[in-house]
Amino acid sequence: PVAYRFRKIIKHVQKVINQTNTHVENLIYGDCLEKIELLENNTVDACITDPPYGISMHRIGRNKIPIVNDTRESATNLIYSFAQKLYSKMKNNTYSVIFSSDKMLDVFKDAFTTAGFKYVCLCVWKKRSHSQCDMVSSPLIVTEFILLFRKGRPTWFESRNNVFEFNTPTS
Repeated sequence: PVAYRFRKIIKHVQKVINQTNTHVENLIYGDCLEKIELLENNTVDACITDPPYGISMHRIGRNKIPIVNDTRESATNLIYSFAQKLYSKMKNNTYSVIFSSDKMLDVFKDAFTTAGFKYVCLCVWKKRSHSQCDMVSSPLIVTEFILLFRKGRPTWFESRNNVFEFNTPTS
């Protein structure tokens, strides 16, 4: 089921890209620490990643599939290692977009700035439905945080503010 949803997202992204007459040469899907080693320095145009949040989420959906590296310690080690390796791979004047939980914002920010990236801002993704959470003792989480970092001085894209609302892809 997770791969199926990912394919739907990729189809949606490709549709959007085709509508704007731009081109994507490679979209890399896999373990970031393995895949990043395959890249040459100064070849990455953008990084968009949704790493483990370090919140010990022990299930995805009804199948209760454990999320790898989702303890705070494992997620911290992963993100510091990834940020260090990523910096040399990114071209100059590029962005890195990192999804995060509120509980790991400080770790993710420190990892990327320590690696050499410049922190731009915190963005909020307002979702159409809530995330998995303890619905008895906490409010429904309908937002997700996105940290934006830069290497060099890239040109900002179209968004006018730091709050994003997107419809869920349907095809």
